[in-house]
Amino acid sequence: DAKLADVQAFYNEHYLPNNAVAALAGDITLERAQALMSRYFGPIPAKPVPPRPDLSEAPMAADAVTRVEDPHAKTPRVMIAWHGPARDSRDFWALTILSDILSGQDNNPLYQELVLKGASALGAGSNFPWWTSHNMRRGNPDLFGLIMTPVADTACTTLVDQAQRVIERFAASGPTDSELARVKAGVERQWIEQMDFLPDRAQLLSTYAALVGPIENLWQDLVTVLSVTSQEVAAAAQRWLIARPRAIIE
Repeated sequence: DAKLADVQAFYNEHYLPNNAVAALAGDITLERAQALMSRYFGPIPAKPVPPRPDLSEAPMAADAVTRVEDPHAKTPRVMIAWHGPARDSRDFWALTILSDILSGQDNNPLYQELVLKGASALGAGSNFPWWTSHNMRRGNPDLFGLIMTPVADTACTTLVDQAQRVIERFAASGPTDSELARVKAGVERQWIEQMDFLPDRAQLLSTYAALVGPIENLWQDLVTVLSVTSQEVAAAAQRWLIARPRAIIE
């Protein structure tokens, strides 16, 4: 329901030179970069930066199940989500590893259980942080989620029960050595590739500085995620995905 005036007001309040990050990647010196910033952004007056909204959410007391009807949807979806841990914690990186294990098709235990074995879904995967990259804003809440496309006439409870059994397996014993090695190799490759292509490097550095913190910590984050153990994945799954309520949407 936003009007043009609402969009303009938001732009004028938030799009400020002192509320932005710019990253220049390539054959450039600090002096040249500072000159370019002064030339293009220097004339724009600074303004007080508006306070960040409080996005914290109260803990859930019990599972919440919601059904959403959409006449434009061509296929049904079932989603399960749990509140996730803070980005500064090792549980955050442990669940990042688990989410990557539960993504894709060929080596994805969730896909194998629901699609290949159970024949109850057309697709199944995981996402954490929810709809974001690893550059989520420090301190904001986020969700660990499973997204499934059911076969026609498959009950939501059937998918939820099957998915929960997969989560329980990881909470009990953690990923295997091969699962852990495969995902860590993919994570490292992805991070390195982002730094290899100059536009991606600029995007990564500016987003990290704006949403997370000093870019000096970027590579330490990679070291941290690559140091996660199978036992830590199991413990994080137990703390966040077994011992806590879920939001279920169909």
